[in-house]
Amino acid sequence: MPRCFYYILLPLLLHAHVVFPQPACGLQPSAFTAGEELNYKVIYNWGLIWLESAEASFKVKQASYNGKGCYLFTGTGSTYPKYDWFYKVRDVFETYLDSQTFRPLKFHADIQEGRKKDKHIYLFNNTLQKAYTVISYGSKKIKVDTVKLGSCSIRISKKTIR
Repeated sequence: MPRCFYYILLPLLLHAHVVFPQPACGLQPSAFTAGEELNYKVIYNWGLIWLESAEASFKVKQASYNGKGCYLFTGTGSTYPKYDWFYKVRDVFETYLDSQTFRPLKFHADIQEGRKKDKHIYLFNNTLQKAYTVISYGSKKIKVDTVKLGSCSIRISKKTIR
């Protein structure tokens, strides 16, 4: 079932440099405005059976993070309750991007797919070009790390685009 979500997310991630460009890299973000929303019905294909089994949505809105004006990008995906017995999905991805520099400020993912329950938090220090991460994979030990970023990195999902 989660493969269905990747058919939607992967093309968006691959084209993120066009859809979510950064002014520091020479481009202005012009492919969206605050208030836009995309909604999808996810269809699962199993041989000759086509089953509308989930929904995915992507939203952008104006927000504030630590006193800075920013964009809040939210992506959600969830199976319909009647299919939860087979494979339950409840995913939420949020990214805060500075509305002036278009640099990432925070990324948060709350992932529930089947028995997997993961949480990801990335806090960005763009001056030092570092991201501080806290990741929990279900009941396993929490992983804390520092990741070096490139000068034109953005985070819109579980993938960093450079």
